[in-house]
This record gives sequence, C-alpha cells and structure tokens, in this order.
Amino acid sequence: MEPARLTRFDYLRARFQRGVAPRGGIRLSAPARAAAGVVGASLLLVTAAWTFEAQRLRGLDDDLAALRIQVRTSAGAAQQAIAEQAAVDRLRSLDMRVALARREAIATTNAVARIGNGLPSQTWLTSVQAVPGGGWSIAGRSTRIAEIGSMLQSIARLDGRTAAHLVSASAGGRNRTLDFAIEWDARR
Repeated sequence: MEPARLTRFDYLRARFQRGVAPRGGIRLSAPARAAAGVVGASLLLVTAAWTFEAQRLRGLDDDLAALRIQVRTSAGAAQQAIAEQAAVDRLRSLDMRVALARREAIATTNAVARIGNGLPSQTWLTSVQAVPGGGWSIAGRSTRIAEIGSMLQSIARLDGRTAAHLVSASAGGRNRTLDFAIEWDARR
C-alpha cells in the first residue's frame, strides 16, 4: 500500500491571495500569456534603454564639466597671452624709437664732425651744443667774415633739410678775430 500523501493547507493566506487572487492561482489563456510576455519584454527593453541613456548622459555631464574647466584654464592663458603680446609690442615700439634716436644722433654727430673737419683756414670752433628740440648750436672764431659765410654754405650742403642761420657775429678781441654763433635744426 502506498503511503498516504499529505497535502498541506495554509489557513493563513496572504492578503494578496485573499483579496485578489482566486482560489487556486491565476490562470491565463495562451494569448493573454503571450501579451503579458510582450509587455514584460517591452518593459525590460525600456528599462535597459533608460539605464543606458542615463549612463550616457552622466558621461556627457562629466565631459562637459571637464571642458568647462579647460575653458576656464584657457581663458586665463588667453588673457596672459594678450598681456604678453602687449608687452612685446611695447618693447618693439621702444626698440624702434631707440634705433631711430640712435640713427638721428649718429647722423647729427657725423654732420657736426664733418663741419669741424671742413672748417675754413683761420676758423675754429669754441663750442658745440645741442639745442632742446633737436637742433645744434656752434660758436667759434674766424679772422675773416667770408669764412663764416662759407661755413653756413657747408652746413646747408651737408643736409638739404637743415635750415642754418647766423645767430650772431661780432668783432672783438685781439688780433682782429670775429666771434660767431650758428644754429641749425637737423630735424626739419
């Protein structure tokens, strides 16, 4: 004889089973089970896609934060580059002004040296001075008035842009010498 099978009976059914589920469980027809499977698969697919997109958005947010940091860093570097470029431009301008002043000083000094080297006989210089504003003033002595005139002509021949003029000429001193002063502006 076969042993008797004991079946179990739960006297305390869960609330769900008592209120919703019919006695003996839920039984669905085949088309209803297929529809429930499709709905479940769809929910699973939507949940997977949602999770994937959420992770992708989190990654994009991280990339955006990194790019914003780079932009802030680049903005500081750009401002520094602009300041450096302004400093370089200022130094170039200063270098050009110094080079121009050097060329003008050399040209003017050479002109004064040529004047001194081309002095007529019995004529000598007693002073050479730079006049504020770029001009020059020379003073000297000569024994003849014609020599002073030839000095004015030689200054005009040295540089056609100069306007030399006799400031003073006076007879005085011993040995019949003439004192003279000539000015010219080398920048005209």
